Amino acid sequence: MKTMLFLLAAILSSPLGLVWGEQPPGSQYANEFLVIAYSAPPSNYSNIERYREIANAGFDAIVPGMGAWDHESHSQVLDLAEKVGLRVIICDPPILFWHKDNRKIIDQSLIDVVTTDCRDHSALLGYFICDEPHAGCFEGLATTSRRMHLADPEHLHLTNLFPGYASPAQLGVEDYREYVHSFIQAVKPQVLSYDHYPLRNPGLADTGWYDDLKVIRDESRQAGIPFWIYLQSEGMEGLLRIPTRSEVFWQVGTVLAYGARSVYWFTYWTPPPMQDFPADLPVEHQLIERHVGGMISYDGRRTPMYDAVREANLFLRKAGRELIGWDNKFISHYENGELMDGSQSTCLTPVGADTKLVVGTFVRGDRRRVVIANDSYAKSAAITIKPKGNWQPSTVIVSLEARHKSSGEDLSQWQLGPGGCLVIECQQSVSPSTDRR
Repeated sequence: MKTMLFLLAAILSSPLGLVWGEQPPGSQYANEFLVIAYSAPPSNYSNIERYREIANAGFDAIVPGMGAWDHESHSQVLDLAEKVGLRVIICDPPILFWHKDNRKIIDQSLIDVVTTDCRDHSALLGYFICDEPHAGCFEGLATTSRRMHLADPEHLHLTNLFPGYASPAQLGVEDYREYVHSFIQAVKPQVLSYDHYPLRNPGLADTGWYDDLKVIRDESRQAGIPFWIYLQSEGMEGLLRIPTRSEVFWQVGTVLAYGARSVYWFTYWTPPPMQDFPADLPVEHQLIERHVGGMISYDGRRTPMYDAVREANLFLRKAGRELIGWDNKFISHYENGELMDGSQSTCLTPVGADTKLVVGTFVRGDRRRVVIANDSYAKSAAITIKPKGNWQPSTVIVSLEARHKSSGEDLSQWQLGPGGCLVIECQQSVSPSTDRR
């Protein structure tokens, strides 16, 4: 189960790993876009039908969380996932909580046990090492990651970072960029992963959503590794509201514009009111969080979140894979057609009255692909795409909650619904005088 900062939590999540070889760090993971579910069905619901339900929701992989805390359940989850085409990021409590308890050098036997059990399984994607570590843990995490790599060089070794709204006491440093940068320098991860849950009670607080995206994007680009992000698909009593369909879409469009290379959804299976932590888990980690409204309720019923995330996933998988190999060169924020922040797109300007848009321009050679995301989950955005120079929008790659309003091959007029997103390719037109042979 993933824990929230304000509860001084400590539980799982995302990426970290070192590569000692010819390829640059993260290169193998830069060539795929994964949609990952957090929190597998608990043991009494763990069967092929339930895992097929996960795959049918557009997921590529799952982090079992409390659905598979112990070694005995690892093989069951891996076997079920394999049958439906899913991959698994194993969560092993002795490893997961080692650094949360301020211990430095991990016991090699803990690594050997989990890697020996899992490393040859075709459904294995990787292992979680730590969630939301304090900066004082980075040196020890580097050693753990190196040892994990030596024990299993074929799979991912993950650590997930705090978001920027963590306190300096939680981060271990005063500045969020320093926290992220020092983690990369110390641990040399294969991917950079973090979580950020912006949809609060009673409304959207100033959580620094874009501040974090900017830091993570900048640092991942500088390090030459992809970044992954946890998105919000549940509520938590007293802290988070249950996202609406348009709020689900808003998260997807904005992180795609910023160049996210994989996403996780927190959560898939809603943890029960009294979480079933391992009996030997230290009491300080057994914090009670009241989770509500995940994709599947804690007693096994689909919620409206299932359909909303499934719709977002089908868009994400196509959009993300169509952007593999493209450089997220420019990121722009527009209001009413005016650039408010970032670098102007080199091929177009989206214009519309009373609109807020996030635009990511991706470059590959002399080609351009552009993600245009409605930065409002409350209202639609009627936009006109104004080409720059001799660029013209030529192909719609994929869209989410977007309606084409112009006629024929004219791709300039669009209505983006709340949280809507459009991925479009632009080409340079060639004048007759320059096209003569």
